[in-house]
Amino acid sequence: MAGDNNAPPIWISRQETQPRLSQSAIGDYKRLLSDRRCEEEQPEQFAALKASVENALAATGQNLEPPPDQRSAAQKLHDQRMGVTPRTADQYGDLPKEHRGFAAALSLPPDLALVIANELSNGSKPDKAELSRLFGDKLDATLKDAQFALDRAPGAKLAATDLTAWALGSLAAWGGHLRLHSKSRPA
Repeated sequence: MAGDNNAPPIWISRQETQPRLSQSAIGDYKRLLSDRRCEEEQPEQFAALKASVENALAATGQNLEPPPDQRSAAQKLHDQRMGVTPRTADQYGDLPKEHRGFAAALSLPPDLALVIANELSNGSKPDKAELSRLFGDKLDATLKDAQFALDRAPGAKLAATDLTAWALGSLAAWGGHLRLHSKSRPA
């Protein structure tokens, strides 16, 4: 059964989502599996735990080891202070698969990513008059900031002018934040 990726899906908000282990659970499993005393004193339980963890990881497509972080200490500190956390697509388990890479490329916080994905999935088209009314003389700057965020997602082929007012405003705020973040981020 190891490697079988036919785990039953979980339905969240009318969206099919594959089961996932939390980073906390993976850390606990890693700690337990590295405990040689436990392995020596309770070999049967240890073997059962190891097999169970391997099956769970295979079903979710996850690993015990997180991907290596290539950032310098200064970059990590800056990112933490600015609230910009690099994530991989598989860390957005609540999103539809087609939006996970997009969210990771934009380093979106998971809650904002879920709302943006829902907004993009509903098929709404922007109302130009409504955008002008809501954003007024800030519409051009709003479009520019949203596009700055969108340009981080290679191949997304999504223009800020295609966004609804809510998505435009949210991504513009995030894009402005990313712009400030990138200007002062250490090399």
